[in-house]
Amino acid sequence: MLDDFEDGELMYNNREGYWTQWASETGTVNRTLITSGAPQGSYAMQVTGDVKGTNWPSISVATNLNVGNTAEDLRNTTGLKICMKGKKGSGGTVTFFIQLISTNITDYSYWRYSWTPSSNWTCLSIPWTNFMPPAYGQGASLKLSDVLSCVRAFQWAIVAETQSCTSTGNEWSMDAIEVYGGIIPSTNTPTKTNTPTFTRTFTPSNTFTNTVTHTSTNTSPPTNTFTNTPTNTATQ
Repeated sequence: MLDDFEDGELMYNNREGYWTQWASETGTVNRTLITSGAPQGSYAMQVTGDVKGTNWPSISVATNLNVGNTAEDLRNTTGLKICMKGKKGSGGTVTFFIQLISTNITDYSYWRYSWTPSSNWTCLSIPWTNFMPPAYGQGASLKLSDVLSCVRAFQWAIVAETQSCTSTGNEWSMDAIEVYGGIIPSTNTPTKTNTPTFTRTFTPSNTFTNTVTHTSTNTSPPTNTFTNTPTNTATQ
């Protein structure tokens, strides 16, 4: 299980990989721990945010696959299991993507799975073969096996469908995130010896720069470089 949020925190997944977030231009994004109504167990995570900007804006959260933030070979696994619910914001049109962040793609042309939000929790098993390449960039020239050989993180992105967009009130909740059909062969997975109970206040913050290259054949999300500085206090 990559993350089921049953440790009551949003900083690390069960493999000790960081959770991060970003919003381009004037957008906003926040993560909140769901403490009731989770589809499995007691907790889940809700992502809320506004997609705003004039240069193909987007927002996202991502989680690394291990504590070392290094690539994993997922070729001997089948896909991703996840429970989700959500809704698109009002105003401009957006698309919800789950993206495979692989180290052999440096221009942000990641392979992605397009999800249509539902207001009710739905638990899915998404095979890797349902992830599609973009129509541009390095990702378009790679095979699925090339991408799966070096996946560093998973990303959940809400992306504008038009160059100028204001979409407010987007929601994406998730739980029980798991790679299925095999074992991630990482040597960067620490062994947890206990599961403490936490009372947490969580205040994520972001700083980022945003640059975009867009042509008539490029319907990609913008390219972003960012620094994420979440702050987290806990009592144990």
